[in-house]
Amino acid sequence: MHFERIVLQFALVRDAFTTLRSIYRQFANAEKDGLDFEGLKAALNAMGAHIKETDVSEIFYESDMVRDNSLSQNEFVVSLAIAHLLGLITNFDSIKDSVVHAPEDVTLVTPPDEPAEQGNASKLIAKALDLMVTAYLLFDNDASGTIQTSEVLEQMRQNPTGPNSPRRLERMESSFSSKAIRDERIKELDFDQDGTITFQEFVLTFQRWAGSDDDDE
Repeated sequence: MHFERIVLQFALVRDAFTTLRSIYRQFANAEKDGLDFEGLKAALNAMGAHIKETDVSEIFYESDMVRDNSLSQNEFVVSLAIAHLLGLITNFDSIKDSVVHAPEDVTLVTPPDEPAEQGNASKLIAKALDLMVTAYLLFDNDASGTIQTSEVLEQMRQNPTGPNSPRRLERMESSFSSKAIRDERIKELDFDQDGTITFQEFVLTFQRWAGSDDDDE
């Protein structure tokens, strides 16, 4: 899969993150202005992701990138992506109806004879996390666990080929095509400018690329 094909699914990612923001707000601590450890546990449980407390603790720590002992909306998505990457979350089939309000115009449409928007939201969330993990692994050519800026450039320079790669790919995703834009995208990814990009950095920036970044981080 080429990165351009992932970019073409950004609308789906935005729909999924709209649902995740709604879930986040239900469990965030207003006094702390974020999601604390207990809130993350409760959110994961409500989403049908039953993870050992020791694993949740590790995920919380790795997702708390600014080290303020709480998770922002974007860091909450990071926590889910980490859990998904580690295989601790495989699906959200048990997500509780009470925490879900899927966007009305979601990309994955539930057929009229199916009773739930629950299943629709579950598919959206799982698909969005799959796309983030797939995109990260696409850039991590040597499977080192971190991405080098050179690997990002290599992928962004590649153009899809074959009958399923019409010119509209270039038209729709021209924001990733020029050298100047590619350089800017890399700066967004590499927060500490050390030449490597962690999974957490990638997920935060992926949300911005998809147009679903609402945090002021």
